[in-house]
Amino acid sequence: FIAYARGTLVGSDRVPAASALDLASRILTLTFLAFAVLLGAQGRTGAAAMLWAMAVALLISVAGSLVVIGRDVATGRGDTGVRSVLRFSVPAYLGNVVQFLNYRLDLFLVGLFRGPYEVGLYALAGTLGQLVWVLSASVAGALFPAVALAITMFAFNFLGDGLRDALDPRLRGTR
Repeated sequence: FIAYARGTLVGSDRVPAASALDLASRILTLTFLAFAVLLGAQGRTGAAAMLWAMAVALLISVAGSLVVIGRDVATGRGDTGVRSVLRFSVPAYLGNVVQFLNYRLDLFLVGLFRGPYEVGLYALAGTLGQLVWVLSASVAGALFPAVALAITMFAFNFLGDGLRDALDPRLRGTR
């Protein structure tokens, strides 16, 4: 939502307000994360404190975004187009979620029959398999054009040698 608010402000030529909103959001997140680090140093749970800090900072940032955009709507500075944005973005976002679930369906199925350790091993094996595929495709993408160029150069070289041998009158009686 913060990105939507920033885009709305930039679209209505209020770039300084959009930059201030973005900066305030980042400062809030940094402040709450620093506070969570201090709590973690005192022996409290570090990861949970970080998650809570980020959640609180996000909620405050969204509330600030709503205030800024609400002020624009109340003063009539422009239509924020919430309905048109939601009409477009919700199906697109749901499409991304369905694609992600389809892409990770195998992990969910493994998780139904095995424990978290096996799911982690399966995910690691799948990632390594994809990495090997990407590396081989990268090497092939770099190597195949070079091999094709070398074969083409040799072919033209042999063609030129053959034409010279066949057509050069000085070499006719030497072979």
